[in-house]
Formats: sequence, C-alpha cells, structure tokens
Amino acid sequence: MGAVSVARGVFEACLWATAVIDPTISTDERLQRALTRRLARLSAGIRLRRTLGGDTDADQLVESDGDMDDAHGTNRDPAKDISDILAYAEDRGWPVKRGRRTPEITPLSIDWLSENLERRIGIEGYAWTSGSSMAHGEHAADTAAWVELSQDIGTAPAWLIQLWSNGAWAGPRLLLATHAAYTGKGSLRREYQRFEELFLSGAGKS
Repeated sequence: MGAVSVARGVFEACLWATAVIDPTISTDERLQRALTRRLARLSAGIRLRRTLGGDTDADQLVESDGDMDDAHGTNRDPAKDISDILAYAEDRGWPVKRGRRTPEITPLSIDWLSENLERRIGIEGYAWTSGSSMAHGEHAADTAAWVELSQDIGTAPAWLIQLWSNGAWAGPRLLLATHAAYTGKGSLRREYQRFEELFLSGAGKS
C-alpha cells in the first residue's frame, strides 16, 4: 500500500507538469492550466489554515534562522492572489467556473489528463485507475496474499511493486517525453527507454 500511495503521488505530480508544458496546445491554454492549478493550491492553503484554526498559511511559511523569509511568499495573502488571478482571467475574457472547492479557468482532472495527453502509450490511464482502486477500494484476495507474503519474507517482492506501483514509472516517462518535445532536447531519453524495456519484459514474465 505504501508503494501505491507514493506512486500515485509521483504520477499525479508528473501529469500536472506535463499538462502545463504540453507543446501541442497554445500558450494561452498552458497559462490557463497553470493558473487553474495555482487557484487549486491557493484554495487548499486557505482550507488548511482554517482547519488548523490559525491565521498562518502553513503552505507558504518558511523559517530561516528564526526569521520569516519573504522570498518564499511568507507575507502574501492567498485570498488576494486568488482575486488577482480571477481579475486577470476576466480581463482576458476567460470564463471562470465556480467549483465546489475552488474556481476553475479550465476544467482539469487527472482522469482526463491520463487519457488525453500527448505522448502517452496507453498505460497511463491504467496506472492511475488501478492505483486509485487499490488505494481506495476493498483489497482483492490476491493483494491480501501479496501483503502476507511480503510480511513473511520481510520485504516486498519486486514483481509486486512493479505491477502495483507502475504510476511511479508511467508518470515520469510521460513527463520526460513531453519535456523533450517542449524543449527540443532529449531528456533522459535513453534512461526512460531502458526503464520501459525492463518494465514491460518483467511484466511479461510475471
């Protein structure tokens, strides 16, 4: 379960980055995606502050030798930043949807991105949905058996990690391929191609 949780986090972070640097969309679309993610993070910071019952935005606090480091946005007001982004979107004529938790300039979800981003090879949607199912659903009998096996031998077998945490590979691969297309330069190309070969050959054997 730990491997699945970590893999899903890596996969999701890579897909957000991939969506923002996608060279197949316009500059305005990339900006809309980036600002939509910024709105989500600012709103999450406000909710966290309210949950903690204080006036401090825990998502933006950084201490250095006991002093607040303003270079990290310590004194910024997330509510004002949200207001500024919404005003900019209105000035550009971009419609803003008032979501349940945060405003959206453009609809974004991991489910949609995993199925629609360029340079995907088909495993991305499976990586996300299977990881989500295992993280949130009832554990299947074979999964329970794997957990018992890992406890008996004191470590998790490599094939278990490979099959159930494939998001740790699929997300970065998609990000690196997109980054290479965005910059026009190879980005760890041989490394992730080798990883792909080893992963798929290992999956076939198991």
